[in-house]
Amino acid sequence: MRCAVWRNMAEYDGYYGMGLLYVDTGLDQTTGGRENPLLLKPQTFPKGALKALVPVEPVWTTPESYGTADPLRTDFYQPTHWWVQGSLIHSSRLLRFVSRDVPDLLKPAYNFGGVSLSQMAQPYVENWLRTRQSVSDLLNAFSIVALSTDMAAYAQDPEGLLSRVEAFNRFRSNRGTFVLDKEREKLDLLAAPLSGLDKLQAQAQEQMCSVAQEPLVKFTGITPSGLNASAQGEIRVFYDRIHAFQENVFRTPLTTILHMVMLSLWGEVDADITFSFRSLWQMDEATQVEMQKTRADIDARNIRSGIVTPHEARTRTAQDLHSPYDGISPTPHGPDQTSGSPSSASKTVSPAS
Repeated sequence: MRCAVWRNMAEYDGYYGMGLLYVDTGLDQTTGGRENPLLLKPQTFPKGALKALVPVEPVWTTPESYGTADPLRTDFYQPTHWWVQGSLIHSSRLLRFVSRDVPDLLKPAYNFGGVSLSQMAQPYVENWLRTRQSVSDLLNAFSIVALSTDMAAYAQDPEGLLSRVEAFNRFRSNRGTFVLDKEREKLDLLAAPLSGLDKLQAQAQEQMCSVAQEPLVKFTGITPSGLNASAQGEIRVFYDRIHAFQENVFRTPLTTILHMVMLSLWGEVDADITFSFRSLWQMDEATQVEMQKTRADIDARNIRSGIVTPHEARTRTAQDLHSPYDGISPTPHGPDQTSGSPSSASKTVSPAS
């Protein structure tokens, strides 16, 4: 099972609101059988039956039949078959990935998928583009020069007024000098205030991050500014959200595929084999050392108080996957070594033991 397959499912869920994963068991339109349910039993799923997992974009699919009469039935607004470019496939052969499902009455309008992230983000992206362009236009023409003059004098000679303005634009620089009529003309500089534009533009950008619930430093690479500013809390919440997304969207189909792999390899399902998602949150080395020190202090205090024995504390340390002493023998010299032997001490801390 390649990681690209699961990445495609997450992308389809974001683009279209749903991802469909076809379980290829070697059947095609010629041989038929794809319209039948895929039962995960040794009799119906023999060894070597799993050929491939094929991502399918929802734009190529449409539901063939679903129930709308009895809400107590399992097929109530749940398609039993799908049309995939003219090929009828049972829903058990198309694993469905949806993270933002819609109510039953809206499912037909969404092709029995969910609300896509692109649909949710569209108004925020449009606001950001409009704000960015507005700020750019304002910076490009933040100041306007107003020339007060006797317009009646140019009533019969509009070309003269245009020539006057053109002459001003020609000499408009720090090294230019423009001569005004003392009595009839006045020059003013009208400038728009630029304070706060950066905050407005940044807020429009942050609103895009709020749709995906992604920290700004992850979304744009912009680090928080200010004294003692940190994004560790936001990143931790973001990682927790990813873990919830994995459990909500990937847990059920991954379990189904795991059982398919067992049947394809061994011909039976081992219920004791399961999986867990690796946490994205990783402590730095300094934090890990500090935690190990705290645990060692707690063990020493519990040993002095008689709560645990040194053997129990050593056993816990030997079974701690995050401890630098992970895998050591629970007993000080191991089960087969004698005390006081230098060679036995080296074998105790050996990774092979």
